[in-house]
Amino acid sequence: MDLGPTPLADDYLNHDMILFVSLAAQPLSNPMLGVGVSGVPLMTRGISGNPAFGGSGPTLMTSIDPNNVWVTLAPNGATDFTVSADGITTSIPMLLPGEALYLETDAEICAADITADAVVNVFDLLALIGAWGVCPDPGNCAADLNGDNTVNVLDLLELISAWGACP
Repeated sequence: MDLGPTPLADDYLNHDMILFVSLAAQPLSNPMLGVGVSGVPLMTRGISGNPAFGGSGPTLMTSIDPNNVWVTLAPNGATDFTVSADGITTSIPMLLPGEALYLETDAEICAADITADAVVNVFDLLALIGAWGVCPDPGNCAADLNGDNTVNVLDLLELISAWGACP
């Protein structure tokens, strides 16, 4: 898109805005985006990281939290888009205006696998019990399976219902 979303509506003349949007229930690890090149790790920049304003420079993003957005610009006509996270990669040679490239991760398929070992078992149960209570970092709480920012009996019931090997 050449214009930013309302109310910003900045004009990105000769550039398109690229959005990396996490719709996952859990953080996505090692998010990468490639435009014209293979995937490159996402970085945070901007005024808060600018050394001229007291920042320490760009920061590598090791994960992107649920319901978060990362934004960059790419020159008009850019090709060869690649996205990856959680060790899964997908790509497309060209994106048309308004078109999206989706990456489906195993984290969505097996959210109750807190320990990410492809099975919901006693180790996930212990991780859930260890995180019991209000999540200290809302939106970044792997044991909060239902997304209410509290690890409680509702999450325990979800974990039990997913018991066994992940699909």
